[in-house]
Formats: sequence, C-alpha cells, structure tokens
Amino acid sequence: MKVVNAYWEVENIGKVTVEITLDKNDLLKAPRDIVNYVTETKESYKSEYTVIKIPSGNPMTGVEFSKNGFFHIETQLNLKAVREDVEVSLENYGNLFTDVEIEFVTDLKELENIQTELIKGIFTKDRISLDPNFDKSLAGKRYSNWVKNEFERGAQVFYAKLTGRKIGFSLWRYHKSSAFAVLSGLFNEYRYSNLGGNIYFVAIKNALQKGSRNFYTSVSSNNLESLRLHELTGFRINSLYEVYVHHER
Repeated sequence: MKVVNAYWEVENIGKVTVEITLDKNDLLKAPRDIVNYVTETKESYKSEYTVIKIPSGNPMTGVEFSKNGFFHIETQLNLKAVREDVEVSLENYGNLFTDVEIEFVTDLKELENIQTELIKGIFTKDRISLDPNFDKSLAGKRYSNWVKNEFERGAQVFYAKLTGRKIGFSLWRYHKSSAFAVLSGLFNEYRYSNLGGNIYFVAIKNALQKGSRNFYTSVSSNNLESLRLHELTGFRINSLYEVYVHHER
C-alpha cells in the first residue's frame, strides 16, 4: 500500500488530502479489513479528501468502499508506448496532423498565459471538475499550480502555434530514455477546432528528436477523446486502477 500525503492539495483545493494506492498484496486481505485499514490511515492524517486507487478486477473491494462513504469517480488508465510503435504511428497518420509549430517556454513570465487559460477551465473531465463536492473553478486553479510546479522542477513546456497564433500547450517530463506526457490542451478559443491531434503529434515528434525510447502517460476513463488520440500514436494500456474518493463532512 502506497500512502501519499498530498500536501500541495491544501493550496489547490483547500483540503488536507491523502492518496492511497493498493497493491496485489493488500488485495489478499478481506475487503472489510482493507477498508478498515484505509479508514485508520486517513484518520491518522486527518484527511478531508481521500483518494483510493484499486487495481481493476477487484469489484468486491470497490463495493466495500462504496458501503463506507467512498464513491467511484473514474478509472485511471496508465499507458505505455515504445519508440518503434510511435514511429509507425507517425508514418501512418502524421501527415494528418501538420502545420503546428513549437515555441518553448523558457521562464515563468512566458508561462503566465498558459496559467491564465487553465484558470478559465479548459479541462472539464478530471475528477475535481466532475466531483459535485467541489467548485469547478478549483480544477482550473489546480491545473495552473500543477503546470507551474512541474515547470519549476524541470519539465518541458511549449506553446503550440498555428499560423502564428498560440492555440494550446503541452507539458512533458524526461528522464534518460523515457518521456512522460503530463498534460496537453487547446485553449478555450480553439477548444472545438479538432486541433488537439496536431498538438499531440508535434509533441511526440519532439520527444522522438530528444532520443526517447519509452513513452508513458495516464488518461481518465472520463476522457475517451484523449484515450483514442493516445491509441492513434501507439500507446497501449499498461495498467488500470479504479479510483474512489471520500469527503469528510
């Protein structure tokens, strides 16, 4: 069992948050025992918002959490692609997604426009946006803080430009030969323009040029459009987690 004190969420959503991921050894226990242990853990942290991730294929554990005030908010799909598959995808479909150029963000001042767009609410299918216990504006604030923190830790961020106009952005982390697609999106003005694929394909090309051989990302089951786009660029499902959340009243 992995327990993370998500202290950054106090600034983002105003709640003490604990995220707990169960592993195969945890699932050897009876569902009631698992829930009791998680309950003790969240109480020890004085958690106001608790996120539980359960490997898919364990419905009775999910049922037990539901009986104890947790509710299912999404399925998290962890995806992986290898260089060879990405190259084939680019060869087959790359000509469908062209004309977008990259402008790299080099300082926090240049990042501000992305943060402003995020605060407006360009993402609406994440677990914060869809949770009736939260104000939807919190999701935008959370994304803005997340992008800033990732950039300050060394993640690469770029604007996607079409005919000189900034239509969206992408944020990636790199470690040795691995690339991690963290977040990409179209700005509100272009949200329904069907240009999301252009941003993602140019981001993939950039990662290939950096020598990346393994590619990773996570997608919510609430965002089928994103899943389809990742499948188009060679990603396959690596693991699945059912995500349950609990709010203290």
